[in-house]
Amino acid sequence: MARHLRSLGIAKIVYALDSYEGFKPSELEIERRLGLASPPDDAFKSTSFDYVRAKIRKLGFEDIVIPVKGFLRRLCRTSWLARGFVLLLLIVTLERV
Repeated sequence: MARHLRSLGIAKIVYALDSYEGFKPSELEIERRLGLASPPDDAFKSTSFDYVRAKIRKLGFEDIVIPVKGFLRRLCRTSWLARGFVLLLLIVTLERV
């Protein structure tokens, strides 16, 4: 997304909200049991906040992608909503539905 925004000369910021703690094993098991996915046991475990921030910096997108440790409910309590959204992508884990 950052690469695409930059290539089009669009000066928007992507706030990447997440727990940055990876998926719980119980969440992966629910996905498997329901036949929704077949991730290995070690899937999505290298998503630490520091890792993601370093990766964004290495790719040169730190001016476009701002990682924020937290969830949408935190965003709703801030002035960020006044800035407007271009896109909102929600990833919901089954355990929290």
